[in-house]
Amino acid sequence: ASIGVAVVEREHEFSDTVVVGLIIDQDVDAGAQVPRGSEVGVVVSKGPDLREVPDVSGLTIAEATDALESVGLVRSGVAGGGDTVESSSPRAGELLRPGDSVELWAPL
Repeated sequence: ASIGVAVVEREHEFSDTVVVGLIIDQDVDAGAQVPRGSEVGVVVSKGPDLREVPDVSGLTIAEATDALESVGLVRSGVAGGGDTVESSSPRAGELLRPGDSVELWAPL
């Protein structure tokens, strides 16, 4: 049943707790009365702010570090003693939160 108000998506924001597509907030308090025909603005969840680990294989350690930082991730360390990255942990394509760390594997 229609209650005579229009819901308008005003913003979309990241949320670690609200599933994608659900309403995070609204510009009218719950239970408030508004005139029929009014608009109620809502903020809709984009889900958690996740970053994909880039494929850094074949890059130098410096290039791989730059690639991680460009998407908001942090290099936690380098194992293997070499200069060219073979892989990362977590692996390329995995989704992490901004500021999460990635270790590089650069064998001799």
